[in-house]
Amino acid sequence: MNKKTLEKLGYYSVLSIVSRYASSHNGKEYILGLNPSTNIRVVRKMLEQSQEAFLFLSYSSSAPVGSFPSVKEHLERATRGASLSPHALLEVLSLINASQASKSDIKGCKIIDTLPYMRQSGEDINLLPSIQSDIRRSVDPEGEINDNASSDLKYIRRRLFTLNQQIRADLEKTIRSQSLQKYIQEPIVTTRSGRFVIPVKSEFRSMIPGIIHDQSSTGMTVYIEPQSVVNAGPAIRSLEVEEKKEIERILKVLSAQVAAEALSLSENEAILTRLDVLFAKAKYARDNDCTLPELRDKAVVSIKAGKHPLIDKRVCIPLDVSIGEEYRTLIVTGPNTGGKTVSLKTVGLLVLMCQTGIFVPAAEASFGVFKQVLCDIGDEQSIEQSLSTFSAHISNIISILNSLEDPSLVLFDELGAGTDPVEGAALARAIIMTLHTHNAVTIATTHYSELKVFAFETEGIENASMEFNAETLMPTYRLITGIPGKSNALEISKRLGLSEDIIKLAQTNINSDELKVNKMIADIEYNNHIARVDREKAEALLKEAQMKSDHWDNQLKQISQKREAEIEKGKKEAERIIAQAQEEVKSIIKEIRFLSGEVSGKEKNATLDNAKNRLSTMSKDIRKNDKPVQKPVSPEIDIASLRPGADVFVKSINQNAVFLQIISPNEVQIQAGILKMKVSKNDIAPPTGEAIKKKPERRRLEIRQSDISISKDLRGMLADEAVDQTDRYIDSAVLAGINEVTLIHGKGTGALRSAIHVFLNGDPRVESYRLGKQGEGDAGVTVVKLK
Repeated sequence: MNKKTLEKLGYYSVLSIVSRYASSHNGKEYILGLNPSTNIRVVRKMLEQSQEAFLFLSYSSSAPVGSFPSVKEHLERATRGASLSPHALLEVLSLINASQASKSDIKGCKIIDTLPYMRQSGEDINLLPSIQSDIRRSVDPEGEINDNASSDLKYIRRRLFTLNQQIRADLEKTIRSQSLQKYIQEPIVTTRSGRFVIPVKSEFRSMIPGIIHDQSSTGMTVYIEPQSVVNAGPAIRSLEVEEKKEIERILKVLSAQVAAEALSLSENEAILTRLDVLFAKAKYARDNDCTLPELRDKAVVSIKAGKHPLIDKRVCIPLDVSIGEEYRTLIVTGPNTGGKTVSLKTVGLLVLMCQTGIFVPAAEASFGVFKQVLCDIGDEQSIEQSLSTFSAHISNIISILNSLEDPSLVLFDELGAGTDPVEGAALARAIIMTLHTHNAVTIATTHYSELKVFAFETEGIENASMEFNAETLMPTYRLITGIPGKSNALEISKRLGLSEDIIKLAQTNINSDELKVNKMIADIEYNNHIARVDREKAEALLKEAQMKSDHWDNQLKQISQKREAEIEKGKKEAERIIAQAQEEVKSIIKEIRFLSGEVSGKEKNATLDNAKNRLSTMSKDIRKNDKPVQKPVSPEIDIASLRPGADVFVKSINQNAVFLQIISPNEVQIQAGILKMKVSKNDIAPPTGEAIKKKPERRRLEIRQSDISISKDLRGMLADEAVDQTDRYIDSAVLAGINEVTLIHGKGTGALRSAIHVFLNGDPRVESYRLGKQGEGDAGVTVVKLK
């Protein structure tokens, strides 16, 4: 890819944003050095790996890669036999710790078995417990060698400590000596040049034998190492030399261990870097509402609701464009500041992001893989190189034509501008035709009317325009394919305050045919705008109706659940009463048996009467609570005598409903709540008495079976919300007698599709399901067959 093109389109700016999501310096540098691939297998692999990282983040609170240092230089030094510094060893330890944590996090992901690249990366990370524990034991976090690094070092430092303590004790004794106190400037022990000294008054320096190491700035104090301490110096220096040698030996041993594991450490660093890059892409996609683009085997660009990644998504107008199927060249016309250049850059930038394995900010997108993405955008006039605006554009176009490879994506901004309009239009037409014959996918913006006619007359070339609101005289920044645009120069000039007389004079200089064409285009734009507004209103109303339908479905479900709960409660109460009655009967039988013994007649009669009363009370309680829930047995009903709106009882759902119409000799349509359904004529009976006494308020919502859509749009929902909506929708479809429905989840990252398939697998109402075929929505929809 041409670096100049990448810069013009803002590719490196996008990489800079993505790199901010990386945890390591390695990851940031790797991302900033990325280039789009022109190999479809490489691009597909990159996108699949990015998708795995995205799915991993969906099921994990954070990425499995934290910050880690680069140890390449340390490994090179160690393999050459050099000793590493303690700080270098700490960086090696940091990489080992990060590798261990990443391996653990990857293994602990709940869906890791569905992410082959992630799983393999985790398995490929090398654990190095031996060198990890040795460095931890030998080097402290501040980069100092620990006493426990070796037994010899510990022994040497213990001896040094003991000797230093003895020296300090001797010095403390000296400064507290009554005979020497008058010579000492201050009764303290300090150090100079690593030696223990005491401050002595300058005039008494000869009274305390020893070596003078320093004096104060005033010259009134000298710092003397007493002779008794000097005599102990050789022993201290000897121990210090031994300490230094032992530290060097320890560092050499640790460095040799690092060298022995250099390959494993290098592999770990490479794996962590790749993972860091993938999760940076995934975090960017998550935070910017990006989607996984579909790769095509042909040179096409299809974008739905695409947004420029460098423009604030809150104000960016979505772009819809498709090129490469029915036509390969798109001529875009429209007013200045209408969004033509931004649209060009959006197309080029999203293609480049796809070919770098980065999700794109769009609702849906599919791309071919282009060998070259070339553009001529912006004014490149140069005084130093004696290039005018036109000359600069032509030089760039020549370079583009010489760089063409099949397939190529070519983007022109204001093609043929900067020279005589007649010659410029002719030249632009010739350039477009040349690119068209070379099978390049081309998008060119222009103000030339001749090119609009050329696009209309030439097969494989299509017109497009940037929509302009004739009422507000403002651009809407929406790309409309199939309709040529006009520059609206006079309207814009009028809005900006140009004199009405000048506007009218300008209109008289315009060819009448041109004025008619412009008026026709303006009318088409206006009608198209009205149609789009009406469509958006209709979609909003449809969405509102769907929400209300879902609400009443939920209400019906809650009522059913409450009814089942009451039934269960009644069953448990009946079981309790029966159990209590059984115990009471056993007690009565026991008492009756007792009467057969030696009991007087009066006492026996009294006991029997008491038992009868208890049995009678029990019988009343059981009859009172024994109200089995069953379908009401109703008499037959004369179907022919029924009138629309009559109350009936539906046996299969055990509730009253409203009769609507006779469908066939054996089938009728009724309405239960907000739902209309077909039932057998034998399934209805006269309404129950309770229903007659209190007729429910009926809402005349004319919702027939056809009113329940055979498809459900779940795009944009979270997995839990989508599953809940699917559950409710299937309820409505089953009640309405619909046998097959379509769930629209989009292609995206695949997370929503997976969640819906898991739900469908365990749903008893579902007979089977499959992904959509070509023409049905492909992998963006799931077709469900209901029982």
